[in-house]
Amino acid sequence: RERKQREYLAALDRQLQAARSNLEEARRRYLHGLNDYLPVLTALSAVQQVQRTMVTAKRELLSYRIQLHRALGGDWTGRLAPPGPPTGKGGGKP
Repeated sequence: RERKQREYLAALDRQLQAARSNLEEARRRYLHGLNDYLPVLTALSAVQQVQRTMVTAKRELLSYRIQLHRALGGDWTGRLAPPGPPTGKGGGKP
């Protein structure tokens, strides 16, 4: 699952690069008076959508890693005893 998720993230990264390139082209055309601002907004929306998808995919990748870590017995911190009261002097009131 992790390998496929990394491949998916790589594909999303390529998609993000293409969306950013499209956004820059839309901005350039707007600045030169060849288009109105709507294509810029549309391209910006596309960039943001890919970014949101990437955040979700990265979260899923981290979730897969946590699940694997726990499946391999990596949840040892839950078995630690809570810290007790301090035993040293000097921490109390006079």
